[in-house]
Amino acid sequence: MIKLINTTSRFIVALVFIYSGFVKLVDPYGTAYKISDYLEVVHLVLPLWVVLAISIFLSVFEFTLGMNALSKSCYSNTTKLLLVVVSVFTLLTLYIAIANPVQDCGCFGDALVITNWHTFFKNIVLLILILVMFRNRNYMRSRVEEVRQKIMTFCFVLFAVFFALHEVRHLPILDFRPYSVGTYIPEKMKVSEGMPQDVYETHFVYSKNGEEKAFTEENYPWQDTTWHYVSSESILVSKGAQAPIHDFVIEDSELGDITEDVLSDDNYTFLLVAPYLEKSSYKHKNDIESLMQYCSEKGYRFMVLTSSIGDAVNEFKSQYEVPFELCNMDEITLKTIVRAHPGLVIIKSGTILAKYHHNDFPVFSETDDILGKILSIQKRQKNRIIVLLLALLMGGVVYKMSQNRDYTK
Repeated sequence: MIKLINTTSRFIVALVFIYSGFVKLVDPYGTAYKISDYLEVVHLVLPLWVVLAISIFLSVFEFTLGMNALSKSCYSNTTKLLLVVVSVFTLLTLYIAIANPVQDCGCFGDALVITNWHTFFKNIVLLILILVMFRNRNYMRSRVEEVRQKIMTFCFVLFAVFFALHEVRHLPILDFRPYSVGTYIPEKMKVSEGMPQDVYETHFVYSKNGEEKAFTEENYPWQDTTWHYVSSESILVSKGAQAPIHDFVIEDSELGDITEDVLSDDNYTFLLVAPYLEKSSYKHKNDIESLMQYCSEKGYRFMVLTSSIGDAVNEFKSQYEVPFELCNMDEITLKTIVRAHPGLVIIKSGTILAKYHHNDFPVFSETDDILGKILSIQKRQKNRIIVLLLALLMGGVVYKMSQNRDYTK
């Protein structure tokens, strides 16, 4: 019975930590942005590279704890660390649930968004399971010598670090955001039928004998002529469902909102996404210029989307001779669309056909079938070294677990 309880607790905790760590490793920048949200609450601003390093460390640590729990490598120390980590985060998530400084804790990245209270209750369940593991940790023994267990742990860390660095230098192999390849943007901008809508309540302010008083639609004195209307205000009572894409707005300095015009264009549109032009590196200038030239020759639209204004915009324009459109978009939206600075997005008729990190900008020739070239590049991206690394990792885990045996004293 003890063995069953231990094994069940261990597998649940391990899978939660592996899943949570993996989805963060897939998108290190997303975790870094969430950490920045927390730091802003306490009025602390750190350089992005520092926050990114923290993001990678936490993700690697979480993933390694999960893999250790699954394979029982360094099991005693792992259960101790799990107990400390989950105890601290249970208290932290209780504060977050009560104070609500951010809407989403980010514990599962963009893969699974849950409320702050659900996160707290999840940690309570994990804490109970880990207490079971900790109390009975001596009942779990392995035939594998300690040095091999440490080697396995080191392999988990090494894999996680290299995987995270790979994801930093390229786009995430799994895109959990609403701007994934194949997305029809206009459809994602709508709230599904049957979903709750925003509920507002109108407050009316009337004055009488120099005194002002607020009323609702049920009790405002519309028949009492001694009250004089002053103003009214609509107040949000309950928040309804939000469309997956709710802030995709492209602003042209002269034409204003051109979002619909861009999304309805049935030709290829190349979007260079650069949240901060003043922080952009010009080492990819030749690649960008080649893309601009290609679009100019083929009659495709090339647009630069940024949140920057003023001198940064003028300096960027001065770097390129090929004509292009430069428009503004919300900073957070830009960082959500593509995890690269700059990144490239190709759309047609409102559908996202492809996304590229600046390290993987494609090279198109005038004779290329653009759609065929896109599909060819995407196929190569899916078959990158991550397949081999995952195979090696899972092979090591299977081998390690085959060498273990649970004993009940």
